[in-house]
Amino acid sequence: MPTFAKLAAAVVFAIVGYWAAVTYNTKLPDNVSLPRLPLSMLGLGILLGWFSMGPMAGKGYRDSVAYGLRTSVLIGFLAMFGVALLLMLRKSTNRMYRADPFAALLDIPDLMYQYGNYMLQADVLMVLAAGGIIGGLLVEVTARRWG
Repeated sequence: MPTFAKLAAAVVFAIVGYWAAVTYNTKLPDNVSLPRLPLSMLGLGILLGWFSMGPMAGKGYRDSVAYGLRTSVLIGFLAMFGVALLLMLRKSTNRMYRADPFAALLDIPDLMYQYGNYMLQADVLMVLAAGGIIGGLLVEVTARRWG
């Protein structure tokens, strides 16, 4: 059922996802280009805000901070997985796996580790942490006011 808290969570975590993706893109090496990452993370933020954070609204301020941080961690993890999957597909179209689909699948965790290190920079983590805390509190305020 649509509520204002779910709408607020979708909007807030869309902003968090977009902002984190823009910050993450500045950390990547020059030979890696991910121009669509911010918009895809905006969409992921909408989905996770609506379905992960939105239903948890109204349970108290302390819990809302924890749920907001959980939603930010989900955004970060799914971003790492999406980037690794995209890079694996790029490598496979360049025939770098020599017709071995299992090598391509096993390369995804390695790519997640490799490009996840760029996400572990202080400014990217601060965007996700501050966005999760502030987003959780805003959703809780929305749920108490209009819920």
